[in-house]
Formats: sequence, structure tokens, C-alpha cells
Amino acid sequence: MFGALRLLKKKALNANFLLMTRVSYTHLMSKRLQVLIPDEEMQSIQRQAKSENLTVGEYVRRALREAGSRRPAKSPAAKLAAVREAAGCSFPTADIEEMNREIERGYRS
Repeated sequence: MFGALRLLKKKALNANFLLMTRVSYTHLMSKRLQVLIPDEEMQSIQRQAKSENLTVGEYVRRALREAGSRRPAKSPAAKLAAVREAAGCSFPTADIEEMNREIERGYRS
């Protein structure tokens, strides 16, 4: 009887700890996002999240972060402006074979 009571108490403590952890974690979040998607997509997301041992929310957060990290840091117009500016500069140049020989000589010295 007492063993079962201790086990129940231990489970309750663990549940409280998990609940407290979850509550403190959600306080770090600042905004809620609601997205409406078809049932088939939701089921696919749920399966993928489960296969990675993640909640749907964490799975979606990671997917959004990954999608954002694949976007270029600068716009094509900004990149083109940088290339045009560099083209207007006068840099020392040489034949590529000559430059490679100079690089190799630098490695050996």
C-alpha cells in the first residue's frame, strides 16, 4: 500500500515538474500564430512531427526557422548594386595561371 502511494506521489511530482517546465517554456514565447490548413496537410505534419519525436508546434517552428534561413540575406537589387560598384573599381589583375603560380610560390615559402 505504501509503495503504491509513494509511486503515485512520485508520478504526481514528476507531472508537476513537467507542467511547470512547460509553463515556463511557453512564457518565453511572445506571439501566437494561427494557420488554417487542409486536414490532409495537418495529418502529414502530425505524422512527421511524431516521427521526429516533436510536438506539432515545435515541428512547425523548426520548419519556419529553416525556411527563413534559406532566404538570401540581401535582395537581388542590393547584390547587383554591389557588383556594379565593384566593377567601377580598379583592382590589380593578372592572368589566372600567373596568379595560381604566385599562390603556389607563397605556400612553399
